[in-house]
Amino acid sequence: MKNKLIIISLLMSIAFIACEPVNKNKYNDLLMTGNLYGPVKIIKESQWASYEKFGDLIKDTLESESQYFLSEKGYFDSIIVGKDFLSKFDKDEQGRSISIKIYNTEKTLIQTQKYIIDDQGRISEINEFSKKDSLSSSFSLKVKTKFKYDKNDMLKEIVKYNPEGNMISKTLNFYNEKQLLIEQRELDQNGRVVIKIEIKNDQFKNIIDLKTTFLFENSTPEIINNRINYIYDKQNNWIKKVVYINEKPNKIVERSIIYY
Repeated sequence: MKNKLIIISLLMSIAFIACEPVNKNKYNDLLMTGNLYGPVKIIKESQWASYEKFGDLIKDTLESESQYFLSEKGYFDSIIVGKDFLSKFDKDEQGRSISIKIYNTEKTLIQTQKYIIDDQGRISEINEFSKKDSLSSSFSLKVKTKFKYDKNDMLKEIVKYNPEGNMISKTLNFYNEKQLLIEQRELDQNGRVVIKIEIKNDQFKNIIDLKTTFLFENSTPEIINNRINYIYDKQNNWIKKVVYINEKPNKIVERSIIYY
């Protein structure tokens, strides 16, 4: 179950990114990452485990803390995750993020991600480089991710490859007439659908329901239902969300937002 919840978390991240066209000529990081609105400068986010006791929602162990720093144009400058990792963003002449450098607590560079932006301003590829081990001084390709878009500039396909060029996984996105993401399917190396996610959004394009079906080969499918409740500020950005898994509270995430 733990591995499945990790998969859900990763797929939720993809889903949030895919809610808007990934076109850096038209959309900045604010809209492409979590549907943020207004002149956001800093986001401080904390996540706790959660459970219910005597009908009350209990905030349990603090699991993570993150800080996001954005430029006035709405692009990430840096991200700090707890006390362990710092991500710094390199920009092109238009101020768009084109690469990320990730450092550990010793301020040692441990990973880089480089974006390739196509003629229409869309991210067409991300190459992730990391060290083979802690003693290595050189970086090598770890994962290559390629993106394809539909006629409306919506992200329709995400394909991940290993360094040898073999496909690791493929994610397909499906949208409704309002261009809201309503379904994702993850395929394995053989093209078989292994995970199907059905999605519902609220009026602010944030995901409120996820029905995840794990399609195991030669066994009964397993279904996990995620429900997410939000509290919003005056800019229509969420400042608190509670994540339920199969109707049981699992996470509480709170964030404070500073605006320019």
